[in-house]
Amino acid sequence: MAQEIGAITVDTGTNKWPKLSLSPLHVKLWTETRTALLVNQPAFADVWFRMMQDKDKELGWFTDQIPTAATDDRYMFINPQTFFKYKLLYRVFIGCHEICHAIFNHCGAMFRFQQVGYILYPDGLKLPFNNNICQVSTDCMVNDLLVKGKVGEMPPDAHHGLARITYQDDISTAYRKLFEHIYGSGKRGAKNYENEKAQGKGQSDTPGVSPGKSFDKHLKPGQGSGKTPAQAQDERNPQAWDNALSAAIESARGQGKLPSTLERGLCKLLTPQIDWRDQLPVMVSKRLGADFSTWDTLDNELMIRGYGAPSKAKYGCGTVVFATDSSGSIDQKTCDMFNTEGVGLMEQARPRQLIYIQCDARVQEYVEIDDASDLIRPIKGGGGTNFRPVFERIQREGIEPDILIYLTDLEGTFPHEAPPYPVIWATIVDHTAPFGDVIKIPKQLS
Repeated sequence: MAQEIGAITVDTGTNKWPKLSLSPLHVKLWTETRTALLVNQPAFADVWFRMMQDKDKELGWFTDQIPTAATDDRYMFINPQTFFKYKLLYRVFIGCHEICHAIFNHCGAMFRFQQVGYILYPDGLKLPFNNNICQVSTDCMVNDLLVKGKVGEMPPDAHHGLARITYQDDISTAYRKLFEHIYGSGKRGAKNYENEKAQGKGQSDTPGVSPGKSFDKHLKPGQGSGKTPAQAQDERNPQAWDNALSAAIESARGQGKLPSTLERGLCKLLTPQIDWRDQLPVMVSKRLGADFSTWDTLDNELMIRGYGAPSKAKYGCGTVVFATDSSGSIDQKTCDMFNTEGVGLMEQARPRQLIYIQCDARVQEYVEIDDASDLIRPIKGGGGTNFRPVFERIQREGIEPDILIYLTDLEGTFPHEAPPYPVIWATIVDHTAPFGDVIKIPKQLS
C-alpha cells in the first residue's frame, strides 16, 4: 500500500526570527556565493537583487530556525551552520532554487490550497491536499528547470525526476502526478489516501520521496518576518515581480547567459495565459485594496513604545456579493470548483457581510453567508439567463457592495448601465462584458 510522504511540517502562526551574525569565514563564503550567482546566473541574480532584499538591504536572512534554506516567497532564509558546508556550485543551485520558488509564488499557492483542503481538476477529480506532497512536487519542478538550465550543480539531497514531473508542469499538475504516483490514479488514489488517514497508519517514508532529504523548506507567506499569510500576500505586487523578471530575462539574454530551457521556463510566467487561480486574488485585491487598517483603535504594541498607529480592522472590507448563473450553463462541478477558491479568498478578505445569489431568469436564492465555506451550495434554477435581477436585487436591498463576483458564461441580458461598484465576471467562455473585469476559468467535465 502507498505510504504517506515524510514528516516535514510548515510551522503555524507567525514569528519574527532574529537574524544571526556571520563569522568572518561565513562572510567570505557568502560573498563568494553572491558573486558566483551574479556573474553566472544574471537572470536569477537580477530578480534576487530587485525583489528579495529585506529592510536592511540584505539578500539573506540568516537564522537557525530552518534546517538549511527556505523562502516565504519574499525572503531567502539561510542557516549558516549547514548552508556553508555545501560547495560553491551547490550553494548557487540552492540560492537559485529559493529564488525560483519566490518568482513562481509557490508558497502563496500552497497556502491557498491548504486553506481549502483539496485541489479540484478540470476532469472533476478532487484530491485532498497534503502539504508534504506539494513541497516535494514543487521542488521537483524547480530542480528540473535548474538542472536542464545548467544552473550550478544539484546537491545530492534534492528531489528530481519523481513521477515524471518537469519544469513545464504547473503546481496543480505536479501535485497530481506525485499524489497518484504514491496513492494510485483518480478517485481510487484519493480513496486510498483517505483510508490510510482514517486508519492512522504510521508515516514511514516512501523510498526516494521523503521531504526529509531535501535542503529546502517552504514557509507560509510572511513567516519569519512577523506577518500573517494574508498580509504578506496582500503586499506582494505581481506586476512588480513580472517587471523584475522581464528585465532579468532581457539582461541575461543580452549577456548570452540564458539557456533556452531557462528562457522557456521563466517566460511562461509572462505570457497572458495566467492561471485563473492567480488572477482572481489579484483582481479582488486590486478592487478591494490591501489596507485593512483603522484609526478607530490603535496598535497596542506600538502604543507601548509611544507611537500612535492604526490597528488591523476586524473586517478587511464591507460587503462582498458572489453570484452564480444557474441557468444551466454552469454545472455543479464548475460552481464548486470556483466557489472553493472563493472560500479561501473570502477568509483572507474578511468581509463584514458576504452575500450569495443564484439567478437564471430570476433570483433563485439570496442568502447571507456567515461562514465562507457555505459558499459551496447546490445550484438552483435551470431557466433562461438574465443578469439584471441580480443588480436589481442588490439595489432593492439597499446594499452597497465593495465588489460583485459573478460566475457565468456571459450569454445573457446585461443591465443598461454599469453599477457604481466593481464587478468581476468569471466566465467559462471567451466572451467580453460591457463593464467590469473578465477572468476565464475552465469548465469542469462531468
